[in-house]
Amino acid sequence: ILHWAIEFKRMWKSGDEIAMNFFPLADMAVGSIYEKPSTRTRVSFEVGINRLGGYPLTLLKNDIQLGKSETVADTANVLSRFLGAITYRCFAHADVAELAANSSVPVLNALSDKHHPCQAAADLILKIVDEKGIARISLSGGSTPRRIYELMAERDLPWDKIHWFWGDERNVLADSNQSNQRMVRETLLKNHHLSDQVHPVEVNPSEPETTAAEHEVILRKHFENQTMPEWDLILLGLGDDAHTASLFPKTKALDEEQKWFVHNWVEKLDTYRYTLTAPAINSGKNIWFLVAGESKRQALSHVWSGPFQPNEYPSQLIHPTTWYITRDAKP
Repeated sequence: ILHWAIEFKRMWKSGDEIAMNFFPLADMAVGSIYEKPSTRTRVSFEVGINRLGGYPLTLLKNDIQLGKSETVADTANVLSRFLGAITYRCFAHADVAELAANSSVPVLNALSDKHHPCQAAADLILKIVDEKGIARISLSGGSTPRRIYELMAERDLPWDKIHWFWGDERNVLADSNQSNQRMVRETLLKNHHLSDQVHPVEVNPSEPETTAAEHEVILRKHFENQTMPEWDLILLGLGDDAHTASLFPKTKALDEEQKWFVHNWVEKLDTYRYTLTAPAINSGKNIWFLVAGESKRQALSHVWSGPFQPNEYPSQLIHPTTWYITRDAKP
């Protein structure tokens, strides 16, 4: 389909007679529901539908009663009577699935939260800020989220209303190539000069206990009067050994139930790491695992299907709300 679309676009731009007279949507009204706005999606859909002979009908969130006085099923039944097709750009994938199940015309997923971690994160942040006025995000280190951060950096987000934290950090200074803080600043935050909204772990390599304690003070101040930090979104990776954040197998931090943030000696790395504890991760409202690469397949299999042995497979301690997994990582 993509190859055909690219070729058709080339033909149309060159004035090819076949392309110029190709109207498969002739006399068809196509409704596009936008629960979340998008300049590129709206313009491309309206222009594309028009060029294919159809009539584009844009339905913004406030234009219809979806989610107010009408259910998704009700909306599907009404629109199916008048439209030849429906596109739906929404927050929850379950909604577009329900719309399709109750519609008698084709439904196109213009975007949902399924299989789109960058877009899903951006949309979730916009929704949270719209509802609460502030969003508090805990970031993952490592290689997997790097490209996602680079893409998110280009998004039109309310950057002054988002507070960024780190789920874990290495025992290195901020200018080290190994620093999670440096990686985030060079990707996600590269175009944004923020200060009060960014809360990195200020590492003193020679004082790991003090470093962790001071960062916990920062967290407790920001999440005042909370038993555990109620993250709006927390991003996590998965190591080949099934660790997440810096909760490594057979380490002391796995047993911590009171503290939010600790220094954690990792014998196999011969160094300290800094990490949120499992309870301080599980208190998040949206907990997303980002897993990529064939090397993660066995670890993921243990986490999903193996016996509950969190001392061996620490990610079993976490209760994620969403998994984003590349095909080669899936068991």
